[in-house]
Amino acid sequence: MRVLLILGMIFSFVFGEIGKITALIGDGNIKRGGELIPLKLGLKIEKNDIILTKDNTKVQIIFKDRTIITI
Repeated sequence: MRVLLILGMIFSFVFGEIGKITALIGDGNIKRGGELIPLKLGLKIEKNDIILTKDNTKVQIIFKDRTIITI
């Protein structure tokens, strides 16, 4: 049981969310592994995600450390 709990904590830390989309105007996708995920409000951002935006798109991300980035 302890091993599962420790593995769950490690998995959550390594692959868990690092932020989320808090504002969105326009269209775009997140490339996560081999799949494209459409951008939408509240979408969780994970480590190694690549954010792809179309022309005139604005995306705001708030990271867990409260850093705010607008693309």
